Amino acid sequence: MYTNSKGKERSLGMNKKITESENPSTRVYNWNGSVPNLADFPSEVLQKIFSFLPFSDLFTSNLVCCKFRDNASDPVLWKKFPIPAMEISQKDGLDRLLHVLKLPRFSKLELLDLNLNLKKKGKKNRFSTIVGVVQSSPDEKRKFLEILEVASELPLTWLNLSYNDLPSVHVSNPDFLCRLILNI
Repeated sequence: MYTNSKGKERSLGMNKKITESENPSTRVYNWNGSVPNLADFPSEVLQKIFSFLPFSDLFTSNLVCCKFRDNASDPVLWKKFPIPAMEISQKDGLDRLLHVLKLPRFSKLELLDLNLNLKKKGKKNRFSTIVGVVQSSPDEKRKFLEILEVASELPLTWLNLSYNDLPSVHVSNPDFLCRLILNI
């Protein structure tokens, strides 16, 4: 029981006592008297809410609970995410970039920037592009081809391959390159 702003006593509908520090007129209660929890919302409502979040908050919501993780990992929410391919490949290598592109949340990715001119001014870097065109090892070229194969399976509407010297990469099966170009 509590007294509302008009002086009438009201019941919360459950055995909960309100302390003097709580102001019942500002609290919102469900029909059963409990305080609503965002995790109780249906998945469709959560996904609509998540669609308004910036990617940093969307990523953080993955850490809240299992229901948030399942809803915040929906590929539809991540389709416009600008994967920082240059930063990933410089910092962690092409293997990590390949791993990121294979994550289920990016299965509907529409934008991909593989414009990875990694030359640093005034310094010789072992990479001159994502595959290090002239100075790259066969393993780096193989990884780049794997990245392109994964990209060919994505529903991309925009792809940037600037500064990547594709003729220097020996492609044994050019079908995936054709798929990649025709899908865009």
